[in-house]
Amino acid sequence: MISNNNLNESIRKTILHNPTDKLRELFHKRINKYKNDIEKFFGVSLLKGTDIQILEYKEGGHYNCHADNASVIMKNNHIVGYKVVRSERKLTTLLFLNEDFLGGEIEFCHLRYYNNKRVILKPKIGMMIVFPSHGLFAHKVFEVKKGKRFAIVKWWDVI
Repeated sequence: MISNNNLNESIRKTILHNPTDKLRELFHKRINKYKNDIEKFFGVSLLKGTDIQILEYKEGGHYNCHADNASVIMKNNHIVGYKVVRSERKLTTLLFLNEDFLGGEIEFCHLRYYNNKRVILKPKIGMMIVFPSHGLFAHKVFEVKKGKRFAIVKWWDVI
C-alpha cells in the first residue's frame, strides 16, 4: 500500500496500492492495444508516464471534483479555477477492474452534453477511459455505497 496519511477524507477517501506484476501486465497489454488510437485521437505522442497506481474505494470512499494536474482554486465554496502543479500530467488513463459495487460513478464536473445533461460514467470491468488531465476535465468519484471499487490509474506526459 502507498502511504496516504495526509489525505483530507472530506475531499478524498481512497486507498492507494502498489501494483502487482499481474495488474501491471494487464494495464500494459490494454494500453498497448489502444496506444495508436489514443495518440491519433488526441494528436499527441505518449511519452513516459508515471508508474501505475491501484485506486481502491471502500464503502464511503469518494473523491471531490479535482483535476489530475492541478490544485483547485476555491472562492466562497465554489471552484473558480485551477493552478497547475503537475505539468508532466497531460493525459489520464483509468482502467476499471470491477463493477460489483454500488455508487462510485465518475462525473466530469464541467462537461455537459445535449440538454445540459451531466457526463457521468458507471464503471464496467475492463472499461478504459482516457482524458486530458487539466481542469476542463476535472472529475469526481461519487461515494461507493456498497462493495469496493478498484481502478488502475496512470498519467502521461505527451508531445
